[in-house]
Order: sequence, then structure tokens, then C-alpha cells
Amino acid sequence: MSFPEVTYVDAYTFASCTNLHSITLNKCQSISYSAFYNCPNLEYLSLPNCKFISGPLANNAISNLSLPALESINGYALCERMSSLTTLTLNLSHLTGTILASGCS
Repeated sequence: MSFPEVTYVDAYTFASCTNLHSITLNKCQSISYSAFYNCPNLEYLSLPNCKFISGPLANNAISNLSLPALESINGYALCERMSSLTTLTLNLSHLTGTILASGCS
């Protein structure tokens, strides 16, 4: 699934979408709280221009996540109950916030 013109994803927009397997948001710059919460079949999430994530991307099946433009993370956005996550790619030069939380090792 692709939303090429979306620049912002609001809180709980895709929450509990069990049929969501893959999503590409090339122009998205901001993800609000729990926008992808409890999407157990979500394996692929492409956010190449996302600069801000405000809250957990929890309870999903994402194994490889690349966020090269990310500048700020709020509320333990990554790793909380993301047991499938094996590869996380970030550009740490301007990154602020708490990256790891419960469920990360």
C-alpha cells in the first residue's frame, strides 16, 4: 500500500489494521502517537523522509526499519513490543529522544 502524497499520519490512523502488510509513505515527515499500533501483520514500513515519530510503533512484525531522515523521537517510539525488529538504520547526527524501550535487546 502506498500513499505518495501523505506528509503526516495522525494518531491511531492505522491502529489495529490486521490486513496491513506493507506501507510506503515517501513524503511523510511526521508520525503521531501509535499511528501503526497493533498491526500484527505489518512487515514493511518505508518512511524515507520521516523526521519525527511521536509514540510507539508497537505490536507489529517489522523486521527491518530504515529511518534515514529521522531527527526526533518521543515516547519510546521504537522497539516497544517490536520483537521482530532485527535491523534498525538511523542517521544519529541530529537525533534526539529515547530510542530503546521495553522489548528491545
